[in-house]
Amino acid sequence: MRLKIKLILLFTLLLILTSGSIFITSAYKLKESLTEEANYRMTDMLIHLHTASQFIDNKSLKSVLKKFMNITYKSNDYTLNIASISIKKDNKNIKVSRIIKGKTISFILKKQNKEIASAVYSITGLHKTIEEILIKQGLISLLILFLGIFSIFFFSHTLTRKLTKLTKAMDKISNHNYKVRISINSKDEIGKLANHFNSMAQSLEEGEFAKTVLKRYVTKQVAENILKKKNELKLEGDKRNIAVLFGDIRGFTKLSSNMEPEKIIALLNDFFSIIIDIIIKYDGVLDKFIGDGFLAFWNAPLDQKDYIEKSCDAAIEIVNAIKRKNINRIKNGQTPVEMGMGINIGQAIAGNVGSEKRMDYTVIGNTVNIAERVEGFAPNTTIYVTKAVYELIKGDYILNFIGLKKTGENIKLEVHELIRRKDVLS
Repeated sequence: MRLKIKLILLFTLLLILTSGSIFITSAYKLKESLTEEANYRMTDMLIHLHTASQFIDNKSLKSVLKKFMNITYKSNDYTLNIASISIKKDNKNIKVSRIIKGKTISFILKKQNKEIASAVYSITGLHKTIEEILIKQGLISLLILFLGIFSIFFFSHTLTRKLTKLTKAMDKISNHNYKVRISINSKDEIGKLANHFNSMAQSLEEGEFAKTVLKRYVTKQVAENILKKKNELKLEGDKRNIAVLFGDIRGFTKLSSNMEPEKIIALLNDFFSIIIDIIIKYDGVLDKFIGDGFLAFWNAPLDQKDYIEKSCDAAIEIVNAIKRKNINRIKNGQTPVEMGMGINIGQAIAGNVGSEKRMDYTVIGNTVNIAERVEGFAPNTTIYVTKAVYELIKGDYILNFIGLKKTGENIKLEVHELIRRKDVLS
C-alpha cells in the first residue's frame, strides 16, 4: 500500500477518533454547563420565593407558588418545567405540585445546613440541542474527509489552535489571571465552550474584585477568614461585643474655608490613607467616612482575639502618625491638622443595613453612640476612652483620668485619656 494512501487512511482514522472524542466531551460539558445553568435559575427563584415568604401570609404564598408552577422557563438550549415547589416558613412546609412527564431532578436549597426551600423539575430539549451540534460537527468532519489530506491538515490545525487557546487560557486562570478572555468566533461546541469559559472567567474576576474591595477595608488575613467562613457570618444582624473607634478632624471647617475643593479632597485623602493603613494593620474594619471623620470597629463580623487592645493600639499609632505629619506641615508653613478620637466597648448590632439596591455592613447601638460622644470630648490629637475600656486595659496602658463629662442627654460619662502602652517608651 502506497505511503500516500497509508497517510490518508491514518489521518482519516485519527479524524474519526478525534472527532468522536471531541463530540463526546463537548456534549458532556455542554450538558453539564446547561444543567448547572438551570440549577442557577432554580436557586435564584427559590431564594426570591423564600425571601418573599417572609413578607406574605401562607395563603398568599401558596397562590404565588401556584403561579410559578404554571410558568415554563425556556432558553435557546432547553426547557425547564417545575413539578413541585416547597417553602419552609414558620416550621411549616408550604408546598404545591403537579404531574409532569419525563425524568425529574430534586433540588434542595439550604441555609446554615437547614433546608429552607426545595423543588422538583425536569429539563427537556437538552438532547435535541446536543444532537443538533453533533450532526453539524459530523457534516463538517465528512466534508473535511472528502477534501483530502491537505484539508485534514488545515482543519486539524484550526481545531488545535482553538483548543490551544482554551488550554492557555485555563493555564492563566490557574495562575489567578481572571482577566483572560477567549475570542473564538464559531457556533460549534468549542465556540460554546469558549463562551462558557468567558462567563466563568468573568465570574471569577468579579469574585476576585469583591475580595480586593474587601481587603481595602480589612486586613488580608481577616478578608480571607471572612471568605473562608462565609457560612458562619450573620450579615443580616448579629448582637455582639465590639470595640468602636471614632475619629474627627478638629476645626476642619475653618481649616478648609479658604481652600480649593481639589486641595480639600487631597488633604483628606492624605490623612485618611494613613489612618486606613493603620486600621487594617490592626485587623480593624473601616465602617465609613463621615465628612472629615471616620468610624472603625473590631470583633465583627468574626470574633477576634485582643480586639480591645488592637483598637487602642491603632488609635495610639494614628495619633503618632498625625503628629509626625504635622511636623512636616509646620516646616512647610502649613497649618497642622488635629484629630480627636474616642473608643468605647460593649454590645452592638452588626449587620447589613439598606436595601437590595444599596447595602452597607455597619454597627449600630448605644455603644456606638457613646463612642461618638466620647470622641466629641477629646481635644486636639488625643484619645479618650470610656470607663468600660479603662477597666479592661488599665494594667497594660498608661491613662489619665479626665473626669465626668455630661452629654447632651444629661448623661455623665467617666472619661480617661489613653496615652500609650506601659511597655513602650514615651
